[in-house]
Amino acid sequence: MTEDIVKKYQGYQLYGNWLKDLNPLNKINVWLVIGVTAMVFKDWRFGAAAIAAYLLLAAYLGIFRSFIKMFSVCVVFLGVFMTVTRVFIHRNEGDSLFQVFGFSVTDAALENGLDMSAFLLGFSGALFLLFLTTPMRDIMLALEQKGWVKPSTSYIVLVSFKTITELTNNMRTILESQKARGIETEGNLWVRFKSAFPTISPMVLGAISYTEEKCISMESRAFANEKGHTYLRLFRPVPVWEKVFVAFVDVACVLGMAWAIYAKITGIM
Repeated sequence: MTEDIVKKYQGYQLYGNWLKDLNPLNKINVWLVIGVTAMVFKDWRFGAAAIAAYLLLAAYLGIFRSFIKMFSVCVVFLGVFMTVTRVFIHRNEGDSLFQVFGFSVTDAALENGLDMSAFLLGFSGALFLLFLTTPMRDIMLALEQKGWVKPSTSYIVLVSFKTITELTNNMRTILESQKARGIETEGNLWVRFKSAFPTISPMVLGAISYTEEKCISMESRAFANEKGHTYLRLFRPVPVWEKVFVAFVDVACVLGMAWAIYAKITGIM
């Protein structure tokens, strides 16, 4: 077991998938460029193709369940809501397609709503794939090694993300503990209000203790030292094919965005 842990940190940190193994900064480049392209096109047909591609990529990367769980919420709260809103706003434009509760849905209004939904979902899908395939620690480490952020900034960002998760778990544990002690934590608004103080107090004390432990850990590891830090995680050198792939995606997306802008100006789209 000890040998496995040592071997894990002796080599480069790889996930066994060529797309996941891209350098974190290159992954940010690829996914954000694709997402911005979907926003520039702002066309429901391109948006539908992008969403289908996102689903296929999520299945290929082995994150389909996590992706669909996050993306479905985005579809309901952004896609459907935006489509209905735009259909109502532009209800007097175009020809009527059908009636819903006496309300006429026109072709122009429906297309406008779908285009806006594609605008939002196309970017959101790329953003979800970025964070599902790239841990925040990899992003901050890559930025730190490039010299774009300080170690203290990297630490603050990572601790902030981790604290949210830990406070959520602590809150759940505290609620279960208070229930076991006979304190009612479920019911009407007054019952919840009475249970707020005995529930929040342990969480605040735990957060203070957690902060103190982190400060002690940082001091024991000489975190404030001005000299270069050592890292357990190492990124592999960026191979030539990866540079070519990223450049190809950038050029293709830039050409696509240029064509989309030209098509909108000339009225082709």
